[in-house]
Amino acid sequence: MIGQLNLVFTAIRQHGWASDLPTRAMFFPENRPKEAKALPSALSEHVMVQLEQPDNLKMKREAPVSIDEELEVHRRAPRQRRCRTARQ
Repeated sequence: MIGQLNLVFTAIRQHGWASDLPTRAMFFPENRPKEAKALPSALSEHVMVQLEQPDNLKMKREAPVSIDEELEVHRRAPRQRRCRTARQ
């Protein structure tokens, strides 16, 4: 909106529609209001109900979390490279 108003001022000067318009009547980028940051979106009600169930609130970790084979290969690769480099 402010940028458009600045264009109006420019057009007024360019066409001479208002000779009494001061040359310093203009807007600068610093004059523009800061854009409000968007608030995070809320979780839907059915998701909150699932999260708040007592069974979901307990931390039960009796065994380490299993990972798939592909991730395990990538996890071990740097260690295997270090071992090979150390042997050479």
